[in-house]
Parts: sequence; structure tokens; C-alpha cells
Amino acid sequence: MKTLYLLRHAEADRSTPAVSDYDRPLSASGAAAARHIGRVMGARGWLPQAVLTSAARRAVETWELIAPALK
Repeated sequence: MKTLYLLRHAEADRSTPAVSDYDRPLSASGAAAARHIGRVMGARGWLPQAVLTSAARRAVETWELIAPALK
């Protein structure tokens, strides 16, 4: 049976109001949370065969921090 995993991006940094929503990076706690969920996913064997992500900076950064834990 195939499994669909839905994952929301980690917490974005809102400290710079001039940055557009699309270009907003992750906060420090968001980056830590993304690395943590990567470790959890890897430990549970949740290994996606394909990943579709928004091109928004916070979404891409979230995936880039999760992926290394999923070798």
C-alpha cells in the first residue's frame, strides 16, 4: 500500500517585515524543528519516494534540513 505524507514547513522568521512572505527564511527554532522531524522520520522508516514542495524559501529550507536524515 502506498502512503502519502503531508508536511507543513517549519516556523518562518517574521523579524524582518520588509521580507516578502515568499522569501521568508526559517527561524532558528524552525530550523531546529525541521532537523528534529527529519530524525524522527528516519527513525520511523518514513522515507518518501518523491517530494513535491513549494518554491517558497521556508518550504525549501525545511526540506533541505529534513532530507539528510533520510539517507
